[in-house]
Amino acid sequence: MKAIVVFLFVTIASMFALPYALHAQHAEAPVYKEGDSWVFRVKGSGEFDGENQIAFKNGQFESSSAGFLGTAVLVTVNLNDPERKWFDFPLASGKKWSFRYSHRNRAGKLEWRDSTAEVIGPTPQPLETAAGKVSAIEIRRADQGRARFVLTYFYSPDTKSVVKLVADVDSPGGKDHVELELIKYSVQ
Repeated sequence: MKAIVVFLFVTIASMFALPYALHAQHAEAPVYKEGDSWVFRVKGSGEFDGENQIAFKNGQFESSSAGFLGTAVLVTVNLNDPERKWFDFPLASGKKWSFRYSHRNRAGKLEWRDSTAEVIGPTPQPLETAAGKVSAIEIRRADQGRARFVLTYFYSPDTKSVVKLVADVDSPGGKDHVELELIKYSVQ
């Protein structure tokens, strides 16, 4: 009798967990629509600390902070940047990619960075953020150049964006720890 009860419990629990697991296993490239918007909270970046807004208007992304969309460390939405590949859709567990990109440092000098990224896979449970609970896929990335960046970020198909990011930067100027979190969004 106990075995039957346990079997039924596991079966029913699996039925409720299956839609979440299937949804987060893999993600296609998002399709952004006029008016989609996001608000991110950033800590540790200096220049972009605080709240930063992004909106999709007239077929392009706009930000409340000049330069926020083009930073080397902060990723928010899929900008389809052919040089700096934050994402390589479709995202699927175990997928890896590498690339090289150029970046202007704070002194304005051009630097090259070699990057590798890997999709770790879906989080075991919905990820809790200030914007609510969402399904998410974990991505780990390392950038090597004059400075070394190690990033872990979580992309959610539900929000069409990154929902959390942690970056550790080791540069000749010292070490930095940067965090980004989605705090509000509106997508169609």
